[in-house]
Amino acid sequence: MATQLVPFDQYDYLKSHHLEKLVHKRQKFFKQKIEAEEEISDLNKEIGAHLTVAGVKSVYCEGYQVSIFEGKSSSVSKTELLKLGVPVETILQATRVTTYTTVMVRKTAEDPKGE
Repeated sequence: MATQLVPFDQYDYLKSHHLEKLVHKRQKFFKQKIEAEEEISDLNKEIGAHLTVAGVKSVYCEGYQVSIFEGKSSSVSKTELLKLGVPVETILQATRVTTYTTVMVRKTAEDPKGE
């Protein structure tokens, strides 16, 4: 069951501090960021293809070092460790938890004001 969303303008503090303008401004920049990341990804693929065809791994280009490299990332599954017989205590001792605070803004399916 979904949590009932209360319109921000029900809170005088949020209304007086222009939450709506801040959210719209953030979302405008967020959209630009997504579009920029997609463009960068496409350009990276094209640049990588050109370097590969040229048979080079790294070049200097107008003030930039441009390199192509391969990498990989890894993660450890706590479930798999348990299946392999690693004691829970060991997994807990080896687990590092990072806490942070962030703002999440996402589009909702419906307007809580009913508009």
